[in-house]
Amino acid sequence: MAPALRQLQQSTRHQTPTVYDAALGYGKLPVYFALHPAQQYDELAKDSDYVPDTVLESHVVDDFLDAAVSGVMPDGQTTQLATLDAKEVSEYWRSDYSTWAPQGLASREGSPASNVARIFDLSPKILLHRALRALKLKIWAGIAPISADTWARRKLDYPNYVYEASEMLAKTIAVFEYLNDAHVQAALRATYNAILDELAVFSIAVNDLRADSANVQAANLWQEFIAALFRSTASRASTWILARIEGMRLQQNEAFDDMKAQDPQPDATNSTILVRLARFIDLERDIDLHVKISRWGFKSNGATATSANSEASLVAQYNEKQMKRRMVDDVFVEQFVQGITRTRHAMGFGPFPGQLEVKMILHDQKEAQKALRKSKVKPENKQPDQTNAEVEPWMMKVKQRLENNGEFGFVVYRQGRYEGVEWANLKKIVEGELVKWGEKTPGAEGIRERVKLQWIEMAGGDVESYKTHFKAFRESGQLQPGMRTDLFLIVDPHSVNAWFPMKSSEAVNDVWAETHTTPGHSGTNMLPSTHSLALNCMNTDFAPFVIAVSPDFAPSLSFPGWIRLHSTLAFEELYAMAESRCLRMEDMWRLAASHPCGVYTGVVTEVEKWRFKVWGGFRNRAVKWVLDRPDMQFHGRS
Repeated sequence: MAPALRQLQQSTRHQTPTVYDAALGYGKLPVYFALHPAQQYDELAKDSDYVPDTVLESHVVDDFLDAAVSGVMPDGQTTQLATLDAKEVSEYWRSDYSTWAPQGLASREGSPASNVARIFDLSPKILLHRALRALKLKIWAGIAPISADTWARRKLDYPNYVYEASEMLAKTIAVFEYLNDAHVQAALRATYNAILDELAVFSIAVNDLRADSANVQAANLWQEFIAALFRSTASRASTWILARIEGMRLQQNEAFDDMKAQDPQPDATNSTILVRLARFIDLERDIDLHVKISRWGFKSNGATATSANSEASLVAQYNEKQMKRRMVDDVFVEQFVQGITRTRHAMGFGPFPGQLEVKMILHDQKEAQKALRKSKVKPENKQPDQTNAEVEPWMMKVKQRLENNGEFGFVVYRQGRYEGVEWANLKKIVEGELVKWGEKTPGAEGIRERVKLQWIEMAGGDVESYKTHFKAFRESGQLQPGMRTDLFLIVDPHSVNAWFPMKSSEAVNDVWAETHTTPGHSGTNMLPSTHSLALNCMNTDFAPFVIAVSPDFAPSLSFPGWIRLHSTLAFEELYAMAESRCLRMEDMWRLAASHPCGVYTGVVTEVEKWRFKVWGGFRNRAVKWVLDRPDMQFHGRS
């Protein structure tokens, strides 16, 4: 192990397993944050699943500017402060102070935008696991880690997939544990305070140019925006996790056998279910403790910055505060559980024999944790409209843009025929899969009907030829209104082959079968249409996919500029992240590397990676067995 990473391991090792360790698998590299100067030169770290993270995402500043103009904060409430004019943002924010600022500030270097960009460039880079980095991007943007539709398609509520589902929930909680770590908080605090100082200067310059309008305090708006962002981010994540746990708990309770639970001899299946129910309570406890983002030590407008000497004191104070909070919560829950149990027994509900009483005690613990959660909800943190609060921000943006009955979507390239099947026979199937999203997602019902796909027929070629055509098509003004200009999709033979024979009609399958006379599924792809549930594969592991391309990305050795992703993720994830300004296709491409066919299926769990590894090994052994056979006729040779 490289010296730098070894040093990082020793300096950041957890003394006891945390939520983070549980999410990644205890025993793996325990390093998840580091400020080590040699980190960027550590080859082992570069090749690992850990990537540098800036904590506060740069797109948050763009979101703030939108809110500073509209006055609508991330939690849906309208500010009472004076707002910026759209003209002030468009003309001043990206222009050097020397070109517009009044005397006294005209000598200030750069523009407000470049100065803020410099703050992000100089902010501490913290080492974070790639899977959590992907989750963190979605959480910052208000996007669900996994949509309700994908969760249902993957049947993650079902007992068979409880470990994978629990790991995904633990990973989501671990993002907040990371954000609330004292060292990460220090980096977040430094970035926030530096941006606040820049906005204070920007306000002075803007106010000097205002004639009759009320003075604007951009720093105060920034303070209000961040407070609302942190509240809404934690609220969305907490609501999402609790809803997923409730669905899983319902499935486990239905599988619990109350009759066998009353026997003196414990039932093995019931014992497993009780362990899972206890795990759900642990997850709920972790939600109440970790799912928030602290602003401890954040500077207010006009206050003095935190000195380097007091930074250590802030860290110590924060750790002490967290410890006291945990102790108080534990005492509250313990006393509340005892009270609920005594009341239940007094009313004649128990004590029950055997495992049934254990199940009831777990129910009492769940109710106690729920009571603790309700007691901590402050009146000012309650959302005025809970339905609107559950709508993902990117959907609200699209709704505002489509007020005049507009449409939105992608340009999609396709061929005239695939393996003897005319495109006309395939369009309904493929198009239906691409626009199949948002059925269970709050807020999607208002925009799902506005989805538009602009189909372009083009003979097969490499991705670069598609990119060249798209750029020319875009520059000539032939893109239909509402189509994304920074992304397009390709349905190539490999992609379409994934729809055969599971998704297509009988008539289409007959045409396809005529060109595939050998037993089994051959074709032009890499076995993406294998829907076997052998080796515990999910029915969505090898679902149909498309190719998503960034036309303006120059291919490099580390990333080709395109990814394969499940067709059902085209809108609920790809479009959502692009609209939220947080799309990182290179990160998605690397996460897809664990899939046997290199397909992005969403944020990958360790359970899923293990399943893909086993399946990939099985496939490789099968291919090797075919190639090693001495029977030349088997290979189709004479």
